[in-house]
Amino acid sequence: VSGLTGPATSVTATLYKDATVVAGPGSYTISAGSAVVPLGDPDDDGAVYRAELSIQDTGGCVITRTVYYAGSATNCCLVLQSVSGIAAGSNDITVVFRNQCSTNLAMSSTSSVVFNWVTSPFPGGVSLDKITVPKSGGGTTAQSIGGSQKNAGMKTHDITFGSPDYNIPAGGTYTMEFEFGRNLNSASTPIRDMCVRYGTTTCNIITDSTSPHCP
Repeated sequence: VSGLTGPATSVTATLYKDATVVAGPGSYTISAGSAVVPLGDPDDDGAVYRAELSIQDTGGCVITRTVYYAGSATNCCLVLQSVSGIAAGSNDITVVFRNQCSTNLAMSSTSSVVFNWVTSPFPGGVSLDKITVPKSGGGTTAQSIGGSQKNAGMKTHDITFGSPDYNIPAGGTYTMEFEFGRNLNSASTPIRDMCVRYGTTTCNIITDSTSPHCP
């Protein structure tokens, strides 16, 4: 840790909401350069929390660090905004989700979408042919679906953005278009569950109690 004269051995942490202590202070051992600091799970949507950390090294030297973060009722930046294109004669489904956090959200080449889609009550022979997503630098990129990924069921689709990362601005939206091989002729969507993974976070975007849930 910058500012210390030797290896860090412990950290004392206190969590504040405004001027009120909501967790801690607690002391935690640092092992192999890291420590788990259980400061609780802020659930006040939009509230700003402040974590005060005092880190000590083997020689007794102490440095302090302050970390700010926002609480969220869902603990996730992405929430569903709309699902559209569900109508007789349509073979496209558009899903829009929104970044509800106060900072840009980077979607990288390691981000992915997990979704479950079903064939009933749709016409026979329905397959998922293409997914279109925004790309960094503007415009969209269409990604063809092949092999068993075309068939109904729980699927994982890795999002390809190229470089640099695609940033969803604070309060901004992200649109995915699912193109099926034939008209769905139904007022319901075949997509029954959807999660988006970015970094170490998985956001539940669509949840249907009748189908398998995203992992």
